[in-house]
Amino acid sequence: MTEAQSKKKVASLSAKLKKKIIEDECIQGTNNSSIASKRSVEILYWNKTSLEGQKPLEFFSYFVKKPLRRSPAINRGYWIRVEAMCHIIEKTIQESGAKKTVIVNLGCGFDPYPFQYLYQPNHKENIIFVDVDYPELMMKKVNTIRQSPELRNIVGEEDTTNLPVGVSMKCKNYIALSCDLRELEKFESQLLSLNLLDDSVILFTAEVSITYMFKEAADMVIEWAASLPNSRFALLEQILPVGEDYPFAKAMLKHFSKLSSPLHSVRSYPLMSDQKNRFLSRGWKNVGTSDLNDFWERYISTEKKNFVKSVEDFDEEEEFAIFGQHYIILHASNNNESSPFIDKVNPHSETESISIKASLIELPETHRKFAAGAVIDNGINSGLLLHGGSGQSRLNTSLLLTDETQAFNIPSGDLTARMCHSLTSLPNGDIILIGGRTAPSRGLSDCWLLSKGTWERVQNLPEPRFRHSAISIGDGRVLVLGGTKSSEASKWIIWERKTGWSNVSCNNAEIPMISSALAWNSENKFGVVIGGELEDCTVSDNVYRFTFEDDAIECFEVPVLSKSLVKRYGAKALFTTENEVFIAGGISPFETFGASTVFALLNVKDGSIVSLSLPEEIQKKLPLTIGFNMDIYKGDVIVYGGGGVCYSFGSVWNDILVLHFADSIKSVHCLS
Repeated sequence: MTEAQSKKKVASLSAKLKKKIIEDECIQGTNNSSIASKRSVEILYWNKTSLEGQKPLEFFSYFVKKPLRRSPAINRGYWIRVEAMCHIIEKTIQESGAKKTVIVNLGCGFDPYPFQYLYQPNHKENIIFVDVDYPELMMKKVNTIRQSPELRNIVGEEDTTNLPVGVSMKCKNYIALSCDLRELEKFESQLLSLNLLDDSVILFTAEVSITYMFKEAADMVIEWAASLPNSRFALLEQILPVGEDYPFAKAMLKHFSKLSSPLHSVRSYPLMSDQKNRFLSRGWKNVGTSDLNDFWERYISTEKKNFVKSVEDFDEEEEFAIFGQHYIILHASNNNESSPFIDKVNPHSETESISIKASLIELPETHRKFAAGAVIDNGINSGLLLHGGSGQSRLNTSLLLTDETQAFNIPSGDLTARMCHSLTSLPNGDIILIGGRTAPSRGLSDCWLLSKGTWERVQNLPEPRFRHSAISIGDGRVLVLGGTKSSEASKWIIWERKTGWSNVSCNNAEIPMISSALAWNSENKFGVVIGGELEDCTVSDNVYRFTFEDDAIECFEVPVLSKSLVKRYGAKALFTTENEVFIAGGISPFETFGASTVFALLNVKDGSIVSLSLPEEIQKKLPLTIGFNMDIYKGDVIVYGGGGVCYSFGSVWNDILVLHFADSIKSVHCLS
């Protein structure tokens, strides 16, 4: 090798080493963000709990000196992450009985779970927590423990004699191990040198950690862990339930790439089934999976849910659900131990899907969520009216969207900025604005009429309502469903110009109260209610057909052949033919609605339903159908407004989606 070749090789190795150091620092940097968010959760949530009447220690405070309050959605997201991992850890401890239990946290960061558990009175004595992470990070963690009398007292006296290589701290129930997991042979040697694994129950945990490793290296860790006797694995990391083009997925992948800490596992194992097969093919005998939204729905008790909801104002149910659907919690064991999770099944294996034509219009003025929208045609203005909603803050502007793809402001007068309200077009061209909210705990009861370009205040609602559904029944009156959880309020109320609001009786008490999809067939004088949140906070999978006569609602359930497509919260619906209802968006606790399931066409006469698939070019720019509006305008179905905050990954806003229903109707009008 010549001197020039030698220098070139040294320079290449130096560049690779420098790149590795930078990548490692970026990965370690994700710990800082995560631990700050968990500290926010600790301040808000755990301080409201007590341990035998005593306020618990704030363990994250030792690692986060300047706490930041995160948004409610981020707080709840980190709460469920911690809860899911604790669920498996505590199950493992309980089921291990008298056997020694070893909890090995791979990529532990500053996670304080060992201290939280060992702080509890009557904790299991023969348990050992092994924290594993980069040497630099582990040294910071160990120094923090040593400098804190409370943490030193919890972990007990430190053993400093004959420590194996890489052991930064060794106590009776706690060991800090410095290691790069990519060096698997070295890690194995370090762990075996501690003599912990004989006749023990071993649980490896990885909470958004090994996903930063290259796939091959992470898979080797998973396969090696399966070779140890009586071993278990708890994995929590990101998935892509409907692919990389889904708005939340795009924001998530972009976020981590921007931080120079890309998610390596998620593209190789995008689905829960992929992750399950990943473990089964590497020596694990029993594998169970759940996503975090399913974990919230099925494994969190009603009592605990009510506690979480009591901590802070929260009205980001859709955003929380979508976040949860993009994170898997997996439990694997290499023996016959059953998993704490029951796998979900694909609900659409037998559902027909038909293509529909569509196009997109870019109009940044419509970038707002939970605005109210309606068709306006009053002789002065013609187009779509969009009022209020939330962008960077709550808005009070009224936009007129014309078919020249322009937006014009309409003065809003004395209206309060609001979101989660409704606009409803009346036969005479006027539009009524109903209710809404400022903060989640501050509903509004005022109502306004837009007549000839001017807002005029009309009769107040009997009580504040938001996330309600409203329809014009064709004679100048407006029927409203839900929007309040008050047991004393009527589910249905009706407004007319002269007399204001009055209650409406209904023969069915099971009608959902919050964020139902409501549609009215003005020619045949009947309506439908689809999905929505029930009084027990679950999402309805029912469709109800109703009539309104003599100031009373008469309704009955429509048998639907595929209930998974109507189990929606925050969806919109409208009639396209006498018996066919077009359903759009919303979220489901059951699944993430992607390009082939976000829209559906239901025949309310026979209960048949098909999903409508968008063109491939539109799928790349799929809207996030949260807090959006939908109307028929000049023969097309217009989906406008909406978007959401994608956890801590940033916001996404929708372009206007035009569904060319008239051009596609021949291909979808096949249900009867």
